[in-house]
Amino acid sequence: MICNIAISTAMKKTIPANVDAYGLTPDALSNISSTQSALLLKWRDKKLMRHRNDLALAALLQEVGKMVISSTLREKGKQAEFKMQVLMEDEPSEVEKRFIGMVASDITALIFKHWKLNPKLVELILKSENPEGIEDETLRNQAYALKISRILFPAVVGKELSEINRSQAFALCEKGGLDAFELENVLNLIVVQKNNR
Repeated sequence: MICNIAISTAMKKTIPANVDAYGLTPDALSNISSTQSALLLKWRDKKLMRHRNDLALAALLQEVGKMVISSTLREKGKQAEFKMQVLMEDEPSEVEKRFIGMVASDITALIFKHWKLNPKLVELILKSENPEGIEDETLRNQAYALKISRILFPAVVGKELSEINRSQAFALCEKGGLDAFELENVLNLIVVQKNNR
């Protein structure tokens, strides 16, 4: 966990902390990433238990590409147009593809590959956008879990946890063969903890 905190701190100092295009502040993005990470640390799915720390780190870092996208859009003067569309679209990655030609997880993976971070971490983040076709069962399970964390707690203002993203996440959980009962338990725990803050 100390490694996760160290990497998170280094990220804040290395990449411009601009997520205006998503309607977020850097602190809001950090909170969302922390919630995604907590979800994966606490989810008691038997297929994920051995890899919880790796998943938590991936969740903590998976949204870095959003900072790059937001900065790029600011330079191009397209931040407001992007923000309007990302708020209307169910799938933020579709808007990212239209504006940038890539999704945030692809950009994150490219950055981490360039920095020579753990290749398994890079591959997990890269493949989490489309886990369906992954042959390796362990990687596929992890990629589904990572995508589920993004669906439940999207890094876009106004897209907080809702019945719609819960439904999408549980459908993906079923499709990926992950434990929906345990996901429901951890999700309820996180909601209670957030409400008690």
